[in-house]
Amino acid sequence: MARARTHPSVTTVEVVVPGAELRVTGRLDAGNDHQLREELHRAIVLGEGELVLDLAEAEIHDSTALALVAGVHHRAAREGRTLVIVDPSDRFERVVAAMRLGKVLQRRRRATSAPVSTVTAGRPPAQG
Repeated sequence: MARARTHPSVTTVEVVVPGAELRVTGRLDAGNDHQLREELHRAIVLGEGELVLDLAEAEIHDSTALALVAGVHHRAAREGRTLVIVDPSDRFERVVAAMRLGKVLQRRRRATSAPVSTVTAGRPPAQG
């Protein structure tokens, strides 16, 4: 019986606001954490105040990735910055709790806003 090959997921680190906000999508693990590390360190140096790390579309897959986030938190603090993790997954929250990092890592949910207007496609009902 042939086994289906699994392809490694693509991990993307997007600079949303230089020095202020990064968005990670895909699987983050020991094999690709260097990409995020480089961008986070660059952002720490370039910006000031909060450094937002959006993890809504990311999977923290191993302890190396979590150690990276914790290490960046400490480096940001030394530079007078605050690392804020936005929309972490439930898995991330469980791992943070298990490693007792809940009081160390600042996390929050992105506020969702109501739509300004809603458009419905199609014809209006016939009047008669």
